Amino acid sequence: MIKNLEHKEILLAKAKEDLKAAGDLARSKEFSEEIVLFHCQQAAEKALKAYLDSKGTIYPKIHDLEALLSLCIEKDPAFADIQFITSLTPYAIEIRYDEFIELPKDEVLEILKQTETALNFILGKL
Repeated sequence: MIKNLEHKEILLAKAKEDLKAAGDLARSKEFSEEIVLFHCQQAAEKALKAYLDSKGTIYPKIHDLEALLSLCIEKDPAFADIQFITSLTPYAIEIRYDEFIELPKDEVLEILKQTETALNFILGKL
């Protein structure tokens, strides 16, 4: 375990781990749309929270990417450019417990690519 990291650094490291897990799973034979998209949502959530933490903003302990992104937009209007990540919110809870999804693999890979783009955007703001 790495010690003496700031909270934002921990969140960013975990966001990167989630993105890597999503990519690894997307390329595996045991491909699961739900698990890949869950990790995409988690990566986006943790990255947004890292940004907010870096600005000294106390953020709610929620999975709602729209609410978190709104807080980021208040700090930097350029965050509106990654509005597409709000579509990942349902993959945090609802999909995990209440229903199954079936998306074509190419669509899941596109969402993964968009998540990577969002993470790179957020990293550029830190």
